[in-house]
Amino acid sequence: MGLLISGDGLTAMDRLRQLGVQPDLIYADPPFGTGRHQGDYADPAGQAWQTMINRLIAGAFEILPEHGSLWLHLGVGDGNRSMLRYAEQSALRVFGSAAHRSTIWWQRTGSAPVANTGFREQHDPILVLAKSPAFTVRRPPRTDDENTWFKSWDGDPVPWSSGDLTGPRGDRHPDLVYGIQSPFTATVHYPGPGRHWVYNRTEMTARLAAWGVYLPQHLPDAETRRRIVGSDVGDSPALMLTGGLAQAQRQATARMAAGTWPEVFFGRTGGGRPRRKVPLPATGAAPASVWDARFAGTVRDARDEVQRATGARFTTPKPEALLTRIIQIATDPDHLVFDPFAGSGVTAAVAHKLGRAWITCESWQPTIDQVTLPRLTFACGGNAPHMTTTLVEPLPHKMLSDAPKQAAATLAALSARLDVDPAIVRRIRAQLAAIAKTQQVAHPVPDEEVVVAELDDLQERLLAKYVHTGSSPSCGAH
Repeated sequence: MGLLISGDGLTAMDRLRQLGVQPDLIYADPPFGTGRHQGDYADPAGQAWQTMINRLIAGAFEILPEHGSLWLHLGVGDGNRSMLRYAEQSALRVFGSAAHRSTIWWQRTGSAPVANTGFREQHDPILVLAKSPAFTVRRPPRTDDENTWFKSWDGDPVPWSSGDLTGPRGDRHPDLVYGIQSPFTATVHYPGPGRHWVYNRTEMTARLAAWGVYLPQHLPDAETRRRIVGSDVGDSPALMLTGGLAQAQRQATARMAAGTWPEVFFGRTGGGRPRRKVPLPATGAAPASVWDARFAGTVRDARDEVQRATGARFTTPKPEALLTRIIQIATDPDHLVFDPFAGSGVTAAVAHKLGRAWITCESWQPTIDQVTLPRLTFACGGNAPHMTTTLVEPLPHKMLSDAPKQAAATLAALSARLDVDPAIVRRIRAQLAAIAKTQQVAHPVPDEEVVVAELDDLQERLLAKYVHTGSSPSCGAH
């Protein structure tokens, strides 16, 4: 399902709520402070901007399901710091203190001009707000950079990385602060300052068994362990090799040569501290809060993507790699993605490629005609998305001088996309013509509210048609 709405995104959000639509993800990149067509929102410190943010956050909270999330992207500009602080405060009031899951810092540029003599502003903040604890942070596929962390130095069929064998707060776990003798060098190793082994002696002995036979042995190491823990410690025997060091070294060397080492090992050459193998996970790592341009894309990448898809130029698009990562973290394939500020259409385009249903809105008609609709048509393989070019807010109950003309355009768009009785269309068109003619002589029009109500009903039918047709994404003829 794909629906492009020409109209105000925040008003559309209200209408979707009235229809019972609950998007699983809302990604909002509001058009202020970014150089786009922005009107009253150009000044991020102004009242208009604050009103918009408050309305956006409150509306998102109302429309999201319990497992849903709002990702609020704040563009960098002179007011960026105040924008971020105000948005965080507004979110705290509406969502609650536990809702702020993270602030993502996206590196939007890979480089800066050499002539830059000050600090380089390279990152945009993205607030991640969860409706409730039911929101799940999914692990996105691993990036190429993450894959380089995993290798197989021992011939293990599963690549792995070298992981720490210790944990923090050794003062709370003094019983896990003990010595481990190396079968290669006979050195007795201890955790670092303030650290402790992650396994107790029984668990560690089982993991060391392939390297040699270990038994607990009391050593005069109380001072060593006291320095690690930071206070006096009790008795904590070390794990020491039995049967002679020469024999242990031969056994350990043979085991290393055999390959596919045990979980606990002593460095790639045998001369290091105890470490543990961390196998390559089936999914990516837990997402970090700083997203590098190498895997999340840059503004330059985004402009190139718009150019390829539409032949047009767009000043502040976001890259597909960024939205891909957000959608993969926040949704499942059967979920609905909503973007109230379509812009270049990247959110909807990526949602379509990932098999998610989507609804997006754009209020600036030239952007729709030149960028958004061509971009989504390109993403849909040449088929334009289902689209309503009508008002998403109810028509005024007392039409202004240009309203009949606007209403006629609304009627044409609706009738082209709905199975409407031609007789009804002809009747409404005639009534609109009569209203326009009557307004010229300032006479009252008794049928005006009836016409408005009929158009509102048709508009809701159009929205309902596409938001209640199931979760399978599709595009249709425009």
